Amino acid sequence: MSTNINPGWVAYGKGDYEEAVKQFDQLITQNKNDIDSYYGLGLAQKKLKNTAKSIEAFTQADALAVAIEDKEKSAMLSRLLHGHLNFMKVGDWKIGDELWRK
Repeated sequence: MSTNINPGWVAYGKGDYEEAVKQFDQLITQNKNDIDSYYGLGLAQKKLKNTAKSIEAFTQADALAVAIEDKEKSAMLSRLLHGHLNFMKVGDWKIGDELWRK
């Protein structure tokens, strides 16, 4: 079990979204496949109302989700990311569409 705590999530949890963006960006620079940091970056950018940057981060996380070996986990994460993207693009999670998407 890893004891590393992602500093982006620490800042996000404190409501310091600008610091969260900095921390997530730094982690992504170190590891371009860090899906957790892309997801966190998307959420932090969303909180800061940086829609285009949030969409970009969620889209990158979704691209990485397909590589997750556990296909149920991959599908669940992809549906969650698509929900965020739908909401940001059209103002509706379209959760019914996402629940049935494979």
